[in-house]
Amino acid sequence: MAKLVALIFLAVCILGVDSLVCQLGYNVTVGDHCYKIQYIEHGLEKADAKERCAKENAILPSIHSEEDNADLLAARDLQCLNCFAFLGIACTEEGKLGWGDGSPLDYTHFWPGSFLPSCDPKTFETTDDFIFTDKGYWRDFADGSSVGALICQQVNQDYGCGDFDEVDDQCYKVFGNKRMQFNDAENYCQEIGGHLASLHDDKTSDFIRRSAVSQGVVEPIFIGLERMASGDFEWTDGSKPDYINFASSDGSCAVLHTESTLGFWTAEACDVPKPFVCERKNGTGYDNVNYEV
Repeated sequence: MAKLVALIFLAVCILGVDSLVCQLGYNVTVGDHCYKIQYIEHGLEKADAKERCAKENAILPSIHSEEDNADLLAARDLQCLNCFAFLGIACTEEGKLGWGDGSPLDYTHFWPGSFLPSCDPKTFETTDDFIFTDKGYWRDFADGSSVGALICQQVNQDYGCGDFDEVDDQCYKVFGNKRMQFNDAENYCQEIGGHLASLHDDKTSDFIRRSAVSQGVVEPIFIGLERMASGDFEWTDGSKPDYINFASSDGSCAVLHTESTLGFWTAEACDVPKPFVCERKNGTGYDNVNYEV
């Protein structure tokens, strides 16, 4: 009987929201979102979880009501009974708590007595990772620990670029008021559903340069190109490096020089904090989100 109830629930999840178009494999709908839930045999750390979701134009889950929390718990248990999974609690540009999709933290279900999240003023990341537990509570989790389930939330296609700027169906935003090391900047971009920007033509490179200058950012900014152990450069989003504008490439992490109209690049030290530019696919932004929580 319990198995029958579970199957009925899954059918409701799959068919219950007519207006949603879920991509292949995202066969669970809860609220206004499509989800893919997987059992991870050997465990998964948060950085890997974010990366797996990002490759499918998805993010770690956001939850906005008691009903959605209960439904997602039931769907999770069908795939991996009582397994922990990472949540998408993140820090906004203003250093406030929110969700990685840009939506506000308007509902919470923290484990009684657990540490509440806060934002690190240097990295703009949460001071703790947070997980969806076996009972549906949310609680802090030791950094570097792994979980047994992966929940990816498909990014809805209704929101355009939100507060990002659109160029050729891609969305870009220069974060001129933040300074992060390369890896921290890439992590931040992943938290909001993207990567450090990959540049594939003069048009995009010049647009980003002008966007930075319009904010008063007249200095090098990190883009998503980094040197691998092989010595070759690769974009963090996995796209092919088919356009290069290096003036010099002695370092390991590429920056775009906004102070020159040529917008040339150099490769510099990865651990020196700089402004940066994020890129995400069109359809991953929330318009007019109130980030205050």
